[in-house]
Amino acid sequence: FKGDPLISHCLVYGDKRKFISCLFTLHVDAVKAIATKHKMSESDMDKLILEPAIIKEVEAAVNKRNDGLANFEKIKKFALLAKDFTIEDNELTPTFKVKRKLVTEKYKELLDGLYPPETGEP
Repeated sequence: FKGDPLISHCLVYGDKRKFISCLFTLHVDAVKAIATKHKMSESDMDKLILEPAIIKEVEAAVNKRNDGLANFEKIKKFALLAKDFTIEDNELTPTFKVKRKLVTEKYKELLDGLYPPETGEP
């Protein structure tokens, strides 16, 4: 997703899961441009990431990347974060790579919510 004008960072997740999910952080300027285009009065990122037009744009980016991949390689669900990953929050390395383990632990509840509950049945 690097190079996508909307996506800032992503964390692909799916180890020991039935499908792949992803956390996305978005470029604020791109989100605000979409909001302006759709005449949204909201400017708070916490609320903008819940807007259907924003979600639809991210879905389009995901579908574009999923095209041509095997079913098990495709991102099936995703969540949007209102705040970008930062070095200051220890989510990125000094070279701007996502610290997978730390981010996965920090957003474990959100990531787990993307999957159906385990029933314990075989």
